[in-house]
Amino acid sequence: MRNRLLGLLFGVFLWVALVLSVIHISSLDLNFYERKYEELNVAENIGVSNDDLMKSTHVLLDYLVGKTDSLEVYADFDGVNQEFFNQREKDHMIDVQVLFVNTIHIRNISIIGLFLSGALILWLNRKKALDVFILGIKEASMILGFVFAFLVTFAVLDFDSFWIYFHKVLFSNDLWLLNPNTDNLILMVPLPFFFSLVSLILYRVILGLGLLYTIVYGIENQGYNHRFLKWFALVTMTIDHVGHFLFPDLIELRIVGRLAFPIFAYLFALSYRYTSNQKKLLIQVSVAAVLTQILLYFTGVRELVNIFFLFSLAFLAFYAFDKGKMWVIIVLALVAEYFTVDYGLYGLFILVLFYAYYGDKKKQLSGYITITLIYSFIQFVSLSLYLGLSTLLSQFLEYYWVYFLQALSILAVGLLWFYRSEKPMSYQKKSLNVIEKYFFYFYYPIHLALLGILRGLL
Repeated sequence: MRNRLLGLLFGVFLWVALVLSVIHISSLDLNFYERKYEELNVAENIGVSNDDLMKSTHVLLDYLVGKTDSLEVYADFDGVNQEFFNQREKDHMIDVQVLFVNTIHIRNISIIGLFLSGALILWLNRKKALDVFILGIKEASMILGFVFAFLVTFAVLDFDSFWIYFHKVLFSNDLWLLNPNTDNLILMVPLPFFFSLVSLILYRVILGLGLLYTIVYGIENQGYNHRFLKWFALVTMTIDHVGHFLFPDLIELRIVGRLAFPIFAYLFALSYRYTSNQKKLLIQVSVAAVLTQILLYFTGVRELVNIFFLFSLAFLAFYAFDKGKMWVIIVLALVAEYFTVDYGLYGLFILVLFYAYYGDKKKQLSGYITITLIYSFIQFVSLSLYLGLSTLLSQFLEYYWVYFLQALSILAVGLLWFYRSEKPMSYQKKSLNVIEKYFFYFYYPIHLALLGILRGLL
């Protein structure tokens, strides 16, 4: 009973710390404010410059976290310099500040409680500590996950009502009922802004929970099997493509998506090793490549030479490696790069690396890290030559996320390191559902085509 209670406390503290941390990070994300201001034409609607709007936002966020005790900030309204926030807005923000600062205190207490409960569990249950942690996380998830799911469902089905109830529960007055004709605060952060903010918080929490339960699964099962990694890669690939096509500004989607390729590459190299009919597999992949590209072309996705072509070239590269013809691999890599096949030269070298060092996980993964970092450095050098080093450095953060994303794929090394070596499920003796066996062949082109259509519609 004692261990169960301690585990539950650990899980609750973990949940609260995660959710509140995401809320704080998202609520104070200036880049998010700037993007939404531009999208909603906020500066124009208020009648101020973008500089004055961002200056007022800085003051507002500093006030929110308690860095300043004043909301006094001035801006030019049609040539007249006056205060940005009126008294009613200031009075409302007093309540908001109290609420936000209290959540910071709760988060900090949760983090302290997380470490203290974790340390106590380790001290009392050295041999079974992991079991206590996992049980606690699961039980906390059953309780808090239900509450979270209810709130999310409410927000999705009727966000207007959700937002009204949210304010009625948290505030004891009606100061939050602002007038867009007189109050700039409601024009700064209108309802569509808050809808986007809540959505941002939601998907960041889900991503955080996804990472948490991926770790829990690995601990529980003493590693990751072929099926888990395959579906994990498929999900992260989908997240990546949703970010690419629909939400290019949401960098977290692209970061999560970096985990997909190294896992797919690793599993694909295994597939070539275990298949009893390599020619049949090559034909399947090649036909899928051609049909996928045709489908993508007619659905508006013309910037991408799909990854099935890379896998087809990898087949030839594996054969060349077995024959000791390294020059063929180099030629194939150049072909992939010249025709802008997805992941290009870099991707083919990674596939050959995983194939060549089969059975030696240390060399596979250390080689992957090395090649990926070299590739990222080359991207940096190429960009600096194109833009000029001074320009690049002055805008480093912006360009870093664009050109250094692939370096973050080394995070997948942790999953691959704990991969439980086994035959890919397609080649195991036990029967496999045909739909699952060929699911990726259909899912990959269809989901890309649908995303391409959605992008065109939006």
